[in-house]
Amino acid sequence: MWVNLRLFGSEGALLSEINPYDVEAATLKGLDYSYSDPNGILPSPQPLTAAESHLDALVYEMSPSSTLTGEEHTFHFVLADSRFKDNRIPPLGFRIVDAPDRLAEPAWNGSVATDYFTEQEYVGGYDEIEIPVPANATGVEIRLYYQTTSREYVEFLRDEINGTAGTLQGVGVAGDAPYLAQADPFFARLKAWGDAIWQLWRNNRSVPGAAPVLMAETSLELHGGVDASVELDKATNGLDADTAPGPLISVGDPVTWAYQVTNTSNVTLTGISVTDDQGVTVNCPQTALAAGESMTCSASGTATAGQYANIGTVTAEPPVGATVSDSDTSHYFGTTEEIIFTNGFE
Repeated sequence: MWVNLRLFGSEGALLSEINPYDVEAATLKGLDYSYSDPNGILPSPQPLTAAESHLDALVYEMSPSSTLTGEEHTFHFVLADSRFKDNRIPPLGFRIVDAPDRLAEPAWNGSVATDYFTEQEYVGGYDEIEIPVPANATGVEIRLYYQTTSREYVEFLRDEINGTAGTLQGVGVAGDAPYLAQADPFFARLKAWGDAIWQLWRNNRSVPGAAPVLMAETSLELHGGVDASVELDKATNGLDADTAPGPLISVGDPVTWAYQVTNTSNVTLTGISVTDDQGVTVNCPQTALAAGESMTCSASGTATAGQYANIGTVTAEPPVGATVSDSDTSHYFGTTEEIIFTNGFE
């Protein structure tokens, strides 16, 4: 059983796909397996493209291993004495404390992994996995498939019955060579069943019951994609002084800076922080802004002599994608001369 996930961008363009299935090869793409068809009819699966990936955590199965055969992954179920992987979703109300008595704990990479699922997942009977979503994704399709018999298993049966597999090495307890049964005249007549099983599966791989069964599916719109951006406008004593010299301020007089932050994206931004390259402490009324929302942050200081410039910078986090930021410079000129304001008449 596995989950197939496809992410789409604008105009329905496929951005990425997790666990793609190769229909011609009748298996998942990206598996670590050496495929063969003696008749050259069934091709090996195509390699994963740059937009495709295999995520083993979304392939739900029990994969045994065997110290008797020396295989981490084995289809010799009778000879298996441990599990390399077992991430089958526990049933609703599963009691992990009782699992060791039933040899039913999850397993991952050859080790028992009781913490593979959270307590909530055990109780609820589900598996929650986070998948990174590109910022330009506009939609997602999720499908759950089940397949009764895999190509890998049928190839294993074919080669084992034919005596050409080579998974059994060394000698038995009595010193017998592996695959000794194939040398017996009676079992020699059964070799044809290896090819027969393979050909039956290969010829019927696309009929209902043999082909992957779609168990469930869903699709979601991602609000037209995430277009994240933020804008900062800085003012000194109420003036937008992007260029020098800026307002004239008497040395020692108070200076106030206003930093207007606007969420210019189509999603809510969180973790908003405004800093100043001159070490000025900037205070903001909130740390999150909805799409299109603005706020004004503030800072204050005392005018010093000469030309002064400082740069304000805002950073913010969209729900997906990279941090967004913007900067704005402001100026003033600190003077020791008396500043007289008139209305134009003496």
